[in-house]
Amino acid sequence: MKLFTILVFVALVGCSNSPASETDLAGRESGPIADTSPAIADRLALEAGLKKIVYHIGPVNLPRWLESGEMLERPLVMTFQSDEPVWMVGFSPKVVDVKGRALPNDLLHMVILSNLHEENPLCSDAGSGLPFAMATSMLTDINLPQGYGYPILSTDPMEARVSLKNESSTEYQDVFFELTLLVKPMNEQSNLKDVRPMLLELDPCGHSAVSIAPNDFAEMSASFETNEALSVVAAHGALSNFGSSIEVGVADDAEPFWRADAKLDSENKLLDLEGNPFIEPRGISVSEGSSMVLSVTYNNTSDKWLRGAPAAAMIYAAPKE
Repeated sequence: MKLFTILVFVALVGCSNSPASETDLAGRESGPIADTSPAIADRLALEAGLKKIVYHIGPVNLPRWLESGEMLERPLVMTFQSDEPVWMVGFSPKVVDVKGRALPNDLLHMVILSNLHEENPLCSDAGSGLPFAMATSMLTDINLPQGYGYPILSTDPMEARVSLKNESSTEYQDVFFELTLLVKPMNEQSNLKDVRPMLLELDPCGHSAVSIAPNDFAEMSASFETNEALSVVAAHGALSNFGSSIEVGVADDAEPFWRADAKLDSENKLLDLEGNPFIEPRGISVSEGSSMVLSVTYNNTSDKWLRGAPAAAMIYAAPKE
């Protein structure tokens, strides 16, 4: 069943991809194991029955002054599967070296994880699967509210598409993208509410980034009509350097239900997204037939084109009972 219709308004190197986990899903060591993020560690300590699965994509060498556009055209790709049916309740991204030590977060431009067995309701003709997690240079940890989860079956082929960059004067060798899935095995004791991941973006079929002209303030928006009643319980956004804000709301509402504002340094590099992520255990109601609206702004104060800029929000919504 098609759940959404969409309206959009717009104002190098070799690698080997191999999974690894602390429980050794593939039965072999295949990459560094980094420390657990504080958010994941806190959730593990508070909730029984959880475990983490760690995958690594790499290694890859990043020469100096490698722009994101080059890697967007040739992303690192890994396909993988879970060895058992699980609920994904959290996600933690990281960039590490061969010894598992954290590397600068701005080496990551964008990663999208997709379930190839599921159809993307925002683009049913794409055939590229359902995006269920994403990350940018903010390396935002996502913890779904307790009692909610995204179901992953052992038969589901999953795909990670990773775009790295290196806009510094330092060359980096043997770089890995590390993704940690916080999961709960599916059984009678883990009866969670099913969430529907939705990657709201200007190009939901091709996941294309945007380009901003020199000295231009750009406002972009897209609307997504829902064909069922939903309850939004979590969201997080994707911006990059020169980004200003990202917000998601329900059409005809006076204010968006979530907004994140970019914190930039003196060179307009993105330092933080204030208000990101959005977590609301009680849920934000979206009525059947109404539309969710994504709005993104960039302020390119430079004299060069800003290319490959992400402009998206990952939404997790549960069908209303």
